[in-house]
Amino acid sequence: MAVGKPSAYGRPSLIRLVRRHGAYLLVLAIAAAGLVVVASDHFKRGTTLFAGAICVAAVLRAVLPNRAAGWLRVRARVVDVLMLAALGMTTLIAALVVPPPS
Repeated sequence: MAVGKPSAYGRPSLIRLVRRHGAYLLVLAIAAAGLVVVASDHFKRGTTLFAGAICVAAVLRAVLPNRAAGWLRVRARVVDVLMLAALGMTTLIAALVVPPPS
């Protein structure tokens, strides 16, 4: 399969998928890192990192054109940005206010 061209079955190559959905993959990687940190008994750090991933998603959705937003594009840009920002800020506040489990 040639790099950058569709395969014989009409599916896009890995490079085209990363280009199209790179913003989503970045957010997913940050969120996964936050979950790993939570799993290693660092509740506040991991939850803060997870909230940061959601805030990064809001910023990327706000600045990227629709074509480059990939899977971050769900509804209208304004709705997506407002919902992601609200969820990110709420998660961040909860991470900072809620005491870690003992």
